[in-house]
Amino acid sequence: MPEIVPIEAIPTEEALDMLRGQVSLFHGYALALARKAGLPPDEAGQMFFTLLGDPARPPRPPAGPEDVERVARAVASFSQVTFPDTQLQREGNTWTIRSVLTDAKAGLERWGTPLEDFVRWSATVQRLEGEASGGIAWDTWRDGDILYQRLNPGH
Repeated sequence: MPEIVPIEAIPTEEALDMLRGQVSLFHGYALALARKAGLPPDEAGQMFFTLLGDPARPPRPPAGPEDVERVARAVASFSQVTFPDTQLQREGNTWTIRSVLTDAKAGLERWGTPLEDFVRWSATVQRLEGEASGGIAWDTWRDGDILYQRLNPGH
């Protein structure tokens, strides 16, 4: 009879480093497949969001400042897991997430995916998520290796 051997837990920081590398590789792979299928990053983002969404999800009421704050904080937390050099800034009801993408470039480029394709894909997915989340205005752009996401009530 085989012996059951305990599995040792990976230290949190080591696990996060592994996760960051995997997410970056999967982003690159998915975008490379989309490119091979002839889909530009915007259309790939639209397809991803459509398939990710719940068609039975009822429309949400217009997002207020507290909704925008909740979404911005959640997205910043996830972004920090994926891109460790992430900051969250607030100016009134406008929230800006700033993420340095330098480390993510290697995973993308491994599959021949330019950083700009990732940014365009992300911008489409995030814009659509903002619209579905009560009309949050969600703008995404890149300046060098830095990704910016700006969220505010869209009404």
